[in-house]
Amino acid sequence: MLARKLPIELDGNIVETTPMLVPSLSSRATDNIVNATEVIGSIISGPILLSAYDQYYANILPKISSSCTLIFIDSGGYECSIGYKASKYNLYNLDLREWNEKCHLSAIENLEKKPPKVIINFDHPTLRRPLEEQIDRAKDLFKKNNGHLREFLIKPEDKCELIDVEKVIQNLKSFTSFDIIGIIEKELGPTILDRMVSIATIRSEMDRRKISKPLHVFGSLDTITTPLYYFAGADIFDGLAWSRYIFHDGKTLYRDSFGPSSKGIHVNINNILLSSLIDNFSYITELKLELEQFASTEEKDFGIYGKNESFFKKSYIQLQQKIEGYI
Repeated sequence: MLARKLPIELDGNIVETTPMLVPSLSSRATDNIVNATEVIGSIISGPILLSAYDQYYANILPKISSSCTLIFIDSGGYECSIGYKASKYNLYNLDLREWNEKCHLSAIENLEKKPPKVIINFDHPTLRRPLEEQIDRAKDLFKKNNGHLREFLIKPEDKCELIDVEKVIQNLKSFTSFDIIGIIEKELGPTILDRMVSIATIRSEMDRRKISKPLHVFGSLDTITTPLYYFAGADIFDGLAWSRYIFHDGKTLYRDSFGPSSKGIHVNINNILLSSLIDNFSYITELKLELEQFASTEEKDFGIYGKNESFFKKSYIQLQQKIEGYI
């Protein structure tokens, strides 16, 4: 079993522990990022993920509550990738803004050390570089930004849509320069099982080489994929689903239909949204405790996941069958 608990240290102090479930906030999920940051910042106590893109254009950090214990500053690739793809296929009329390494550097320069922050290297959907060059560029970036945790986000090379797991393993030694290793969920494989296998393969090889760095899966915070990827060896999970859906009884449900059915059709939609955010954060907090409990027992009890017990157990067995000898 690859599920574990791991301390996240900065300057010799433990700032958080894994498993870490990190609510995310993005301008691509709200009409007013400044107001949303202020509202959501008042709900969250613990880690949160924001975008360097949103920090650059809206200076949202001052709106975050002091109760946020660790702030991830994302690469900005998601915000401009949504706009890029939408523009390419004429799906939406989004306000496309410039995003480059200079903008990214400006967003993360001179950040205060408190609360502690995780800086993630630059990303843009139109850029594809060899993994070795990605590593070198990330190292150069982090030399200029001391005093923060350093997360290296692995991206596909050339025009590939998926990362090359074998290439990642070949370069594992270079990852010791970073504090956290990041991978995007959809770039790990076409199926959930493929993604679990990719995570388990990378994590197992890291263990073999005694590289004790947490794995962060971007876009994986929900009631189903978070536990599945945790079983496979990932440590940190973030995503926007908590702000778009309702987490209830092991399910991730469509807010616009489940909200009125559970709260009443007479309830204001804005009140349903606020209530769902509060309830979802409570759900995330409880799920973290369940993952910790699961990792701490020798006999892995899938029963703590309630109605998802048989599904999670079956999924784990399928993972074992795929990676014979790793787990």
